[in-house]
Amino acid sequence: MHYERDKLYRYIYAIAEFGEINGIFVLGYYVRFGGLLNFKFNNPYVTLLTFSDFAWVAVAAVYKLYDSPTVPNPAGGRIRKSLMAYLSFVFLYFGFIVLSQGFSYSREFHLFFLLCVLVAIGFNSVVYSSALSFFAIRGRLSRNVLLVGAGVDGRRFINATEAPVSGYKVVGVFDDDEKKAVHLNGLYLGRVSQVAEWLRGRDKSLKVDEIVVALPPTKMDVIQEIIRAAESHFLGVKLIPPLRNLYPGLSYRLEHLDGIPLMVRREDRMSYLHNRVLKRVLDIFVSLIALVFVFPFLYIASLALIKLSSPGPVFFKQRRKGYRGDVFTCYKFRTMKVVPQELADEIQATPDDPRKTKVGDFYRRKNLDEFPQFINVLKGEMSVVGPRPHPIYLDQKYQDIVSSYNVRFFAKPGLTGWAQVNGHRGETKDAAAMKKRVEHDIWYIENWSLGLDIRIILLTILKMIKGDPNAY
Repeated sequence: MHYERDKLYRYIYAIAEFGEINGIFVLGYYVRFGGLLNFKFNNPYVTLLTFSDFAWVAVAAVYKLYDSPTVPNPAGGRIRKSLMAYLSFVFLYFGFIVLSQGFSYSREFHLFFLLCVLVAIGFNSVVYSSALSFFAIRGRLSRNVLLVGAGVDGRRFINATEAPVSGYKVVGVFDDDEKKAVHLNGLYLGRVSQVAEWLRGRDKSLKVDEIVVALPPTKMDVIQEIIRAAESHFLGVKLIPPLRNLYPGLSYRLEHLDGIPLMVRREDRMSYLHNRVLKRVLDIFVSLIALVFVFPFLYIASLALIKLSSPGPVFFKQRRKGYRGDVFTCYKFRTMKVVPQELADEIQATPDDPRKTKVGDFYRRKNLDEFPQFINVLKGEMSVVGPRPHPIYLDQKYQDIVSSYNVRFFAKPGLTGWAQVNGHRGETKDAAAMKKRVEHDIWYIENWSLGLDIRIILLTILKMIKGDPNAY
């Protein structure tokens, strides 16, 4: 959707859902305690409600929950976004509960509130998306446009508008190649030079809201004439820049600086401050829980087991590249016999690696050897989720072989990552294996969300329990 009425619908929907969540909270309090919520400053439930409001606004912004649907099936996309937003909200909600140990909250209240919110946002997503589809299919939410130029970009525009929820309906096409008329299903109205004449003598029963121009820059004089003709008939004009012809095969998005269009090569969601803050909060929260409640016991056990398995230190330290190529010391539990550092740095582990100890083999299969990297996470050198850091010799080997290899360093390295939960971990025997890993890492960087991080963490835990054949 691309017009004011749709914006109004989305604002109403967002405000209504926010009010609904607050209403559920107050209702939950009444059901559990038999009275209305007392809005005193020192009431812990008022504090929890305030945090819940901020948390919901944050996750809604991260997931762009109230943006217009841009797919043929808006219900499916909105439900998925709502579910991921809900899971992120629950994670933040219980994170607040854990950190505010001084408050005593009712478990029955939590259960009632969170279940009702889940049902409410699911129901809202279905109803809202179905209503949009209903009105869109009937043309109530579309703008009628004339398309000038049926080249590559023009045809792409026509194909994109076939989805009712696109917000556009092409009612006529002008192009200098009259042979294209047979492929335009009766939409062809004439040559580009005839636009002004057609507007002057058009049938007023054919409603036109604006003109979309898909002509190359070499036709600038013609474009200026079309703009003048459109404005004289009170019609707006939109231009499709021929970027796909100038930069074929590249993914990009557009930004604007004081009217200057900037083409951004890659979508880096972690370049936004609010996303970096959310990700850092998640990192600190998860690493503190791991280091306080699990690491001391694991370290004591490792101190005995690793020392008994082979002489040498408990920790293995290795220099690896992190964010923007900065080198840091990566910590692991030692899983192999002590060898010269240059050999440890330049030889990848294999399934039957003779250097591994029995304890080390178990640690590697269960990913326990990576546990000390929560120290790196807390220090800010790594993240819980991100592209796995490689030994520096592998970085040097593959950065010239895999063209987009260094894009991995646009994000902090992680204990686990999208590539790892999709089976691309372990030894990289050839460039094809590394290319697959890099493709998954880049996809993660371009599609990051708090919900995606939580999903990867849960999948990693599941793989630790079930066992990963590529963990060795």
